[in-house]
Amino acid sequence: STGNSIAHADGQAWRVLRAVCPPGAAVVWKPSGMRCLGAHAGTLESSLALLPELEQCRASKPLSRLEIGCCGLALVNLDTTSMLPALVAEGRVAHVFCALVHGRVGAEGEVQILQLSDASKPAA
Repeated sequence: STGNSIAHADGQAWRVLRAVCPPGAAVVWKPSGMRCLGAHAGTLESSLALLPELEQCRASKPLSRLEIGCCGLALVNLDTTSMLPALVAEGRVAHVFCALVHGRVGAEGEVQILQLSDASKPAA
């Protein structure tokens, strides 16, 4: 990976990882408590211009929309000619979320199925 660390207000550092990304993309660490989108101060979108690795990429915009309270890796589109937004819209970019659960969910051997709604379809 390449990149410098930048300290977040809560002391967490985050990095830009471009070595494993296609052209026009980067992966950045989004700290908990930071909103992904928005041009106002304190968002991941507005903070991207502060990263030395991305200072030439004025069109940087997060494609991952992690919740404010969720930290993790966020895919970032670096330029307006990138195919990434179209791939996301077509459902060809997958986001995988892992959750830690504390406590007991069910009896040993019991299977729990969590059905999530498809965000691309209107709620019934």
